[in-house]
Amino acid sequence: MPQTYSPRIQYRASPIEAIVSNYMSSSQANHIGQAGSGLSHIEKKRLVQYDAASPSFTYAQNLTNYFTPKQKQYHATDGFLNLYRPSTQFIDDAEQIEDFVKEAFEKTTNKQFPDNIVIRVLDKQDMKTVHEANNGIWSDSIQGFALNTKPTKQVFVKKGDLDRLMLVVGHEIGHVLTSRLESTKDEEAKAFAFEMAWMKTIVKHNIANLKDNLNINFQPANNGLHNVAFNFVKDMIAQGKEALDVYQELAGRVVSFAG
Repeated sequence: MPQTYSPRIQYRASPIEAIVSNYMSSSQANHIGQAGSGLSHIEKKRLVQYDAASPSFTYAQNLTNYFTPKQKQYHATDGFLNLYRPSTQFIDDAEQIEDFVKEAFEKTTNKQFPDNIVIRVLDKQDMKTVHEANNGIWSDSIQGFALNTKPTKQVFVKKGDLDRLMLVVGHEIGHVLTSRLESTKDEEAKAFAFEMAWMKTIVKHNIANLKDNLNINFQPANNGLHNVAFNFVKDMIAQGKEALDVYQELAGRVVSFAG
């Protein structure tokens, strides 16, 4: 479906990032010039052109536009899905989930989906190409990762079933909606907190008819980082906090469990 997109020259803070902006460190901004160190003049120019005009929910640019060292993230989702659940549509294009993502975001945050977050759905080979080009160590278990840069923040998810893909998108949005935290533990907890709020919204409003597919009482893989980060968030929620409040406090560096 052809669309016209105007270049976005200036960075505009996402809704939640604006809420916690008083706590943000300006030193965390990833400038294009820093990200493009070591690139040729032509490659830097291509990067700037891409970041200035990337449409959300589209994958049309050449993969060479991503060849810069930036932040990587990935997330396993098996524990977040009910073992016995209805089958869902196979998603191979971001346009297929655009309405669902926007609805989930708006009902989770009471804000419109930020136009500086770009979501792309790729096949495994393209995922691997982009991930490795950004200094990542690829594994076939990777379902998604994010590049938390300015002005454009990018979320990459692997083609797959709708229920799994929506969970991955929610987790990765949790990474890029606000600036990256110095602590890997806090950063992962931040993403889990947003994902928990995201999941509850999907179940409450039965977005994309997924309420019977998601396991609200999920438990992440016992891999040392995901389960520890998740348990920290779960404990804070047990103390009476809402998941989105936990997200904002982590993003704003009000709380931390980094040792």
